[in-house]
Amino acid sequence: MGFTRTREVQLSVIVATVIILWGSGGIYVLESEINEGIENFSDAIWWAVVTTTTVGYGGISPATFGGRMIGVVLMITGIGLIGSVTASVAAHFSQVLIQQRRETHSPENRVRGELLTTAKEYLNRIDRLTPEEYRTLLQLLETLRVSGDPDSSHPPSASQTGSRENQAGTEPI
Repeated sequence: MGFTRTREVQLSVIVATVIILWGSGGIYVLESEINEGIENFSDAIWWAVVTTTTVGYGGISPATFGGRMIGVVLMITGIGLIGSVTASVAAHFSQVLIQQRRETHSPENRVRGELLTTAKEYLNRIDRLTPEEYRTLLQLLETLRVSGDPDSSHPPSASQTGSRENQAGTEPI
């Protein structure tokens, strides 16, 4: 996905460069003799960039019909290029947000969130827990610890979450 967007941006830059060079060359050939604002090729490049980016400082205006037509092509091309770059950036951020939502709303994350909520409820009243609730809290904390371990590639099995209770001689809940 990122590779395609990079190619799109590269293509946009290439197209913009070609259009600006074409417009600069055309305006220089058509206007350099009669337009006092275009004395050399760098003035023509400046005019083409200003026109393509739709900034339009207004210091240089084409005097010939051909120069004006080149200006129209540069303006339309500039609007299209700005639109395509804006769309590409917006699509990138949209994909990032969609990916974050998928990760946040995955079944594993929902279960983990529910386990965290339950553990917090038990911790808020830890001084009033029954022995069974205390064992449940320990089991929840162990499950959360093991499932949050980056070395663990999968959720803990029932034997892993119930290991303390089994060692203590009680049944896992």
